[in-house]
Amino acid sequence: MVEQYLQQDQVMLCGIEAAKGTEEALTPAANAIKVGGPPAWRPGFDIDNAEDEVTGSLDPGDPTVLAGNASMTFTVRAKGSGAAGTAPEGGVLHRATGFAESVLGASENGTAQAGAANTITLAVAASAVDDFYKGMPIFLTAGPGSGEDNVITAYDGTTKVATVARPWTVQPTLATDYDIPANVIYRPGSADLETVTAFLYQNANEAAVNSVLRKLVGAMGNATFDIGPRQIPQWSYTLTGLFPESPSDVARPAGVVYDAVNAPPFVNADAWLGGVPFRLNTLSFDLGNTIAQPDDPAATFGRDVASITRRLTTGSFTSYRRLIANRNPIADLIAGTKQTLVLKWGQVAGNRISVLFPAITYTGADEQGVEGYSGEQIPFRATGADDGLWLCYH
Repeated sequence: MVEQYLQQDQVMLCGIEAAKGTEEALTPAANAIKVGGPPAWRPGFDIDNAEDEVTGSLDPGDPTVLAGNASMTFTVRAKGSGAAGTAPEGGVLHRATGFAESVLGASENGTAQAGAANTITLAVAASAVDDFYKGMPIFLTAGPGSGEDNVITAYDGTTKVATVARPWTVQPTLATDYDIPANVIYRPGSADLETVTAFLYQNANEAAVNSVLRKLVGAMGNATFDIGPRQIPQWSYTLTGLFPESPSDVARPAGVVYDAVNAPPFVNADAWLGGVPFRLNTLSFDLGNTIAQPDDPAATFGRDVASITRRLTTGSFTSYRRLIANRNPIADLIAGTKQTLVLKWGQVAGNRISVLFPAITYTGADEQGVEGYSGEQIPFRATGADDGLWLCYH
């Protein structure tokens, strides 16, 4: 019987490289990522077809490989690790697409020193580093405002004042207790970006038959994101890097371990625009990473490791129409008014997610029907140097 390979039966491993362009030793127990799509590995070669070469016939000479690289495409459902303060299995992909990772391993709680409409002054023992808590959730646990939660959009390490995404319903006071849960933050960076090694195993329909292993080394990538009510928010990735070797036959990977949680749907969720709740229908964005591999004559296939050379994060959202007095996208577009955009979903600690755009600028406005209702589709651009988009898993 001829062996058969099914698209569904694949395993992907991915890990940060200690040295860029040097293959990392990956294991199914430590580096597995649950992906969809289905995933695909594609080689890319520059070919000289010798089309201008004369051969004494109407046919040119033989083609020659000049240079090559490889890419992988796949999707990943947005989810946490199941343990607050522990990076999700997909965190390595955020790092491969230009994000820096920071971990708050234990919750920080205290009693506020003061509060105002959009701020809370944290305890004296809070961090002295500016924006240390930016992008993190904050829960009021006792005293005035107890039961409210918010997302921190700015933090002054000297004054301990944290600015939040939406006004408090009840302002916190020096009698208010708060909690900032253990979490993992991803924010865009421009220096010290990391590359990854990725393995993609194509398994046979019989356990005794070898798998086919395809590799990618020195890779970075771009991602898009889609979210909407009654859906599982999802990332779509393209990683590009070195072509390290041709696919090979290897033993089927054993002992594959994934995060033991399911991705939370976007229900019982929050969407805030300019500090005001709004009924989101759909939202998508593109990190807008430009990936390049400089020439390297010393390399086997003539290319160096991948780099992100530019980032232009754009997106659009669709929402039900509001009164102009409540939302005026045309006026905001013309004036260049910047808005804070926040999304929060997930109910279980370790599998809660928030997305913060500190300052988006509208780049258009269009009418869009939403299941028979009148709506608006508003494209936007994320602004700010290394500040356009913050992701938090908590």
